[in-house]
Amino acid sequence: MDSNKKTMLGIVFIATAFLVVTMLAQSCAGEKDKRNHLDHFTNVDGISLSSGGDQLTFTGCGHKDYTGCTIYRYDRKENVLYRYVHEDKSIQVMGAQYWSDSNRFLLVTVPKSQDGSQVLNQMQVAIMNPDGTGLKQLTEGRGVKAAYMLSHDGKTLVYSSGRTRTEGKTPAAHFDYHARDVSTGKEVQITDHSFYQLSTPYFTSDGKSIVFDNRGPMRIPGSTDSNSAAKYREEYERKYRWNTIIQYPVDGSGINRLPEPWFVHGIGSSKPIITKDGSLWFEGRTGGIGYYRRYPDGKITELTDEELVVGKTRCLFEMSIDSTVRWMAILYEDLGNDKARSLGIFDIMNRQCTSISVPATATNITIQ
Repeated sequence: MDSNKKTMLGIVFIATAFLVVTMLAQSCAGEKDKRNHLDHFTNVDGISLSSGGDQLTFTGCGHKDYTGCTIYRYDRKENVLYRYVHEDKSIQVMGAQYWSDSNRFLLVTVPKSQDGSQVLNQMQVAIMNPDGTGLKQLTEGRGVKAAYMLSHDGKTLVYSSGRTRTEGKTPAAHFDYHARDVSTGKEVQITDHSFYQLSTPYFTSDGKSIVFDNRGPMRIPGSTDSNSAAKYREEYERKYRWNTIIQYPVDGSGINRLPEPWFVHGIGSSKPIITKDGSLWFEGRTGGIGYYRRYPDGKITELTDEELVVGKTRCLFEMSIDSTVRWMAILYEDLGNDKARSLGIFDIMNRQCTSISVPATATNITIQ
């Protein structure tokens, strides 16, 4: 993969994946796994599942017929793979995210300079119809924009904005969330911590708060002393270990408070997804890594490795759940086979997992 592809994947999915190799290695061995690899791509990330589970989107890079990175949509019923290409060749699209019961999805648009490199500080969040029409920009201004979601009623967009970096392991950092009224454009800042990484924000059932996973707040509100932030991070880890799921009000009223876990599960909880029924789905740690559903009444059930088809040969890299809470899309990573990735669909009601074989050839859809 060339440097531009690596940079863009880092930007868009730094805020969604949180792959920690040392954690994954505990549940994965070096055995080779030949199941359903997406070997016609050099990389796949950022999966999202439509309401009803028929449409699965992801960002794919280095397809055999298209070298760049862009959004793909797999129609499970028709067994057809679609590729989205902007009619303006200087615009790249990535990071599709379905929201609520809509068949439209959010994405980011990224301008490219004459030499083909991405202009990261001009990224914008947009929304689009599945046929490539109706592309509408929802944000404005400069900044690396990632980790975004619309409220269930479509009236409020929450997104994170960060800054590019010239050194370090990540191409961008110092992320904070903002809430934007889609109709008026009025914005409020939700957090003020310059987070090193953030996950996709999910609205609580009442729409008043967002829940998300965070890594490394780099600043304490009201302070420019980096030592105070480092001290806070050390104290947090000693007290809460890897419980990094936190909650903030959308109206910005919590901007001056320090992050604390929304709830504590064993020695760690991360990668939250909240569905419309109020359930929280997350990755948890007790002795090893497990996957759980926490119901609104506080009851927690586990999705076993056997049900999700993970274990010694492959790990669950990322998951997405449709708004009907019937289907879960899973992106696997097989560490024993050059970290190859594959897809599966989990029937939540019947607790059965099936592999997805995506066609090797894609039909182009022009974004207008």
